[in-house]
This record gives sequence, C-alpha cells and structure tokens, in this order.
Amino acid sequence: MAKPPNVEDILAAGNRGEIKRWEMERDPMSGLVTKFTTDGSAGDNVAALEAMKIIFASPLPERAGSAVKAVTVAGIQPITLGEAARKYLATLAAPTPPKTISQKKAAVNGFISSKGEKVLMHEVTRTDISDWLASVRMSGIVTATLENKAAYVKAFFAWAQGAGHFSQGDNPASKQIQRGKNEKRRRKKFGFRVFELDQVRALFAPDALVRVNKQTRWGAIVGLYTGARVSEVGQLAVSDFRDLGGVWTLNITDEGLGQSVKNEASKRTIPVHPDLIALGLRDRVDALRAAGDKRLFPRAKAGSVNGMGNWLSKSFGRHIVDSGIVCEVGKIGYHSLRKTIIQALKDGGVREEARKEYVGHELEGDHHEVYGKLFSPAQLLNGVGTGPLQTEGIRVLSFGLDLTALRAALEAPDPPRAPRKRRVK
Repeated sequence: MAKPPNVEDILAAGNRGEIKRWEMERDPMSGLVTKFTTDGSAGDNVAALEAMKIIFASPLPERAGSAVKAVTVAGIQPITLGEAARKYLATLAAPTPPKTISQKKAAVNGFISSKGEKVLMHEVTRTDISDWLASVRMSGIVTATLENKAAYVKAFFAWAQGAGHFSQGDNPASKQIQRGKNEKRRRKKFGFRVFELDQVRALFAPDALVRVNKQTRWGAIVGLYTGARVSEVGQLAVSDFRDLGGVWTLNITDEGLGQSVKNEASKRTIPVHPDLIALGLRDRVDALRAAGDKRLFPRAKAGSVNGMGNWLSKSFGRHIVDSGIVCEVGKIGYHSLRKTIIQALKDGGVREEARKEYVGHELEGDHHEVYGKLFSPAQLLNGVGTGPLQTEGIRVLSFGLDLTALRAALEAPDPPRAPRKRRVK
C-alpha cells in the first residue's frame, strides 16, 4: 500500500493553486489515513483541505490489538476478564476458608472460560451470565450450588464496580437464579428443620450435655440463644464481648485474625441474652481474658478447610445422634439452632427487622437501605416503642431450661475420651 500523502504537502500545494485529484481512505482499525482523493475542482479541494485539518487536529484512537484501551469508557477503566480475575482472586485470602476460596475461584474462572479471557469486562451483559448459568445448570448441578456460583460471580462484579472497571448500575450477576414455588416448597421440606421444644430440652438436658466436651457445650448453648452461624460462633474472640451503654454485647465481625462473615449484613453487634449471662458466659469470658486467652474456643483453628466452626458442626451432629433425635423428612444439624431461634423470635412477637438484624440477614429494599437505621443493642434486647405500640425484644426467648442445673453441666469436666479404634491392615 502506498504511503499516504503528507498533510503539509497537501496544504502547501493547495495554497500554490496546484490542483490534484485526491480521495481519502482511513483504516477503521488503526485510524490512520491511507488514501486521499478529490474530484479535482477547486471547491472540493478546499473542502478536503478543511476536512484534513479537522482529522489531523484530533488524536488518533488506540491501535487495535492492544489488550486494553488507554482511554476510559464512560468513566470506566477497561480491563480484560482474565486480568480482572487475577486481581480479584488475589484479594481472596485469610480469613476466608480455603474451601470457600476454592469455590469462588472455580465459579469466576468457569464464567471467564465460557466468555474468554481477552473480553473487556465492561462489555459483559446480563445475558452473558444467564447463558453461562444455563449451561452450568445443564450439567446437572442442584439449584443451591448454582445459586452459590451466581453469588460468587456477583461478588466478582461488585469488586469490579468498586475498582472502577464496571458501571455502578445493575450488577449483571444479581437476581439470576429464581426459584419457583414448587422448588421453594421442596427446599423448605428437605432443608434444615426447626428443633421442636421437646427436642431442644432433650439436647440441652444437663445429663445429656455432659456427655460432650466443654467447648461443644458452650458452642451449642451460644448457638441456641444467638442463632449465629456455626462459623461465626467458632471464630469468636474474647475481645468480641464488651459492654455498650449498660448492655453486654457480642460483636460478630471479620476484623480479627481468622475471622470472616458471609456478607455485609452478617457484621453485627447484638445483645447477649440474659440466660447466657445467668449460665456463666460472662464469667467464662472474663476468666479467659484474665488468663490471656484470645479465643472463646481455643480448639478452633484459623485456616481450616471448612471454616473455624467445622469442629463444632461435627461434634454437635454426633450429640444429636447420641440424644436419639431423628428427622424423617429434611435434615437436622447445628444450622437447625439458627432456624429454631428465628422461629422462636417470630412466635414471640419480635418484629421482622429486629429478627433479621439479630441473626445477620439482609434487609432488602430502599425502604431499609435509605430510610432506616439499625436498632441499638438495647432496642434489640428490650424492644422499641411504648404502650400498645411496644414491640418485643430478644429477651422473650425462653426454652424452659433449668438454668442452675445447666450451668453446672456447662462447667463439668470433659468426659473421658473414647479409645480410638485400631485400623486393621
């Protein structure tokens, strides 16, 4: 291809009255002028010269083939999906459990493999993610797993929004998985079940509780009265307990060593139920603090594959079996304590917003996000309002347990360890 004419030569020739025939062609990829032609008339030459002035006064666009354009697009700094994934996944470190990190990497990398590493992130649409999720669903995975994958990709795009690589509008991975009514009923039927009152009393009967080790006892009783997730209980530090305005509180956070939370709503400061104080939890925390211990449950290990509550989940599961409690439909486990307290708070007349704040569930909608503010620990404990408008607080929780006998059981020595079974080679 011939070298395009120099603009200075064109202008000089025009000024001398030297009329030449030019036509202009511009490479759409590089933005460079490759050919310039006029019909030879004076008027057309003047118009062409003016056009050339405008063209060469503007900066040329970035050459095609570069991985990322240097200019911003609508306030966004473009980045390829591959590079964005490398940056995002590098942020996933402790205290996130290794198993969760592995799942997040698999979800993000799975989506990128379907779309292509060199695709610019800001060009991804909701349809792209919908198509990927549809292909994943066809592989036969259950809806709950698909929801997790969508949530992990949503977190990836939320990171990109914060980093300026994606628009601040709708997250393309949000609200991608919708459960139908039949599926919701099935999930409710076969998911974790609420413990009935007689089952709670059987699990926390003093003579039954002494059969498990002391840390499991305390982990179970804390879960019963807080409804906290097993990972949140297992990671509790002594410093998470403090007095605020005359209310002894528990802070569930991701700020300590090895601590993590499910989402932003999981970060919360809640009142400690009076029954837990009567059972000796405050005395236990004070004793651990005086001894220089950092954790409420020293057995919990940061970096455990399944999180810092894995030991508690397994131990409490064995306690359920040993207590003779069975579930014909659905399943029961430590998470059933969370379901139980939510139901008990609802039955006790505690308003929905207070229930959600207490157990760390999200408050959906602009009404809560824009106009609402969180309840104080005192309000969560005692309720709000006066007279006929007064609502109940979490102190209404009562399982009819013998607190005096239960406190003695919580402080009893650990039972003798059963001898390990020898492996037959």
